[in-house]
Amino acid sequence: MEEEILSKIVCAPVLTDKAETLTPAGEALLAVLVEPTCRELTITQICQKAGISRDSYYRLFKDPRFVTAYLDACKVTAISAAMPTMQSVAARAIAGDIQAAQTILQMSGLHVPTATVNINQTIDAGPSLRELLDSRQAD
Repeated sequence: MEEEILSKIVCAPVLTDKAETLTPAGEALLAVLVEPTCRELTITQICQKAGISRDSYYRLFKDPRFVTAYLDACKVTAISAAMPTMQSVAARAIAGDIQAAQTILQMSGLHVPTATVNINQTIDAGPSLRELLDSRQAD
């Protein structure tokens, strides 16, 4: 039951202000592209499923409105897919797992690991510029 709900969340197209301005072809293509089952289809198969031509496919990927809507949908899909993992890490953090707690804090931007590096090295300065010029004039 939970997997069915999750698959609906992951597959649902995202309607943002940008998506609302898409053409019907753009909406159809976006609806197909957000389906995880379509990730391994060829462009021809994606176009057939969306009911658009290959020319429309390539034209849409040149349209900034479509590209923005597509990237927004990809972000939501990625976050939805990562949610069970993030919940698992959060549960481990609550149970006292220090590494899990650090991971959660880093992901939220509340903890930024730092390191102090001490470098002590003696560098031979070599000849001065005056010495180099004088040696060239002597040659």
